[in-house]
Amino acid sequence: EGNKYKLHLIPSGILNPDATCVVGNGVVVHLPGLFDEIKGLEERGVKVQGRLIISDRAHVLFDLHKEIDGLRESELSGTGKQIGTTKRGIGPAYASKATRNGIRVGDLVDMDSFAEKLRKLAMDGQKRFEDFEYDVESEVERYKEIAQTVAPYMGDTVHLINEWANKGEKILIEGANATLLDVDFGTYPFVTSSNPSIGGVLTGLGIAPTKLGAIIGVAK
Repeated sequence: EGNKYKLHLIPSGILNPDATCVVGNGVVVHLPGLFDEIKGLEERGVKVQGRLIISDRAHVLFDLHKEIDGLRESELSGTGKQIGTTKRGIGPAYASKATRNGIRVGDLVDMDSFAEKLRKLAMDGQKRFEDFEYDVESEVERYKEIAQTVAPYMGDTVHLINEWANKGEKILIEGANATLLDVDFGTYPFVTSSNPSIGGVLTGLGIAPTKLGAIIGVAK
C-alpha cells in the first residue's frame, strides 16, 4: 500500500494480520532493539502483541557483544584481515553460544541466576580486552524491566511449530544472507556466524527435514 517497513528481527509476516510470527531458537536477539522495532510497528498501526512468539531457547545479544565486536575489528585494523562486520555484536553473541556461557531468553525468568550469568559473561570481555567498558550492574537493572516486557512474548516455539506442521497449517520460513555468507559453505572467513542456508531452517527452528515443502532461493 505504498508503505515502506525496515524489519531486522521481526518476521515480515507481521504485516499480514492473519499470520502468527515466530523468532526461532537459532536467532540471537538484541531485546532492546526488538522492542524498539515493535514500538515502531505499533505506532504505524501494525498489531504485534499476541502475534509474535520468541523462542525461550534463543540467545540474547547484549551491548557487551557489540562492544567486543568493535574491539575485535579495531585489533585487526591495518592488517588486511578485518572481517567487515556490522559491529552489531552478532559474531560475539554466537561465540558466547558456542562457548556455552551464553544467556538465553528463557534465563530471564530467574533474575538472580540471570545476573550471575551476565556478570560472568562480562568478565570474559574484561579479561580479553583492556579497553572493554561495560557497566554490568546497570545492565542487570535494565534487564529486570526487559524481563517483564518479554514475558508475554516468550514460548516453546519448537513444540508450537511442530504442532502447526502436524496439523497441516501453512508455515512460511524466512531467512536472510544465504549460502555465500554461511559459516560452513560461504566465503570463509568473510561470512556470518550461523548457517543461513537450508540446514539452518532445521536447526534454527527444530523442524524435521521431512516437513519441508517448496524451497525458494532469491539471487540478486
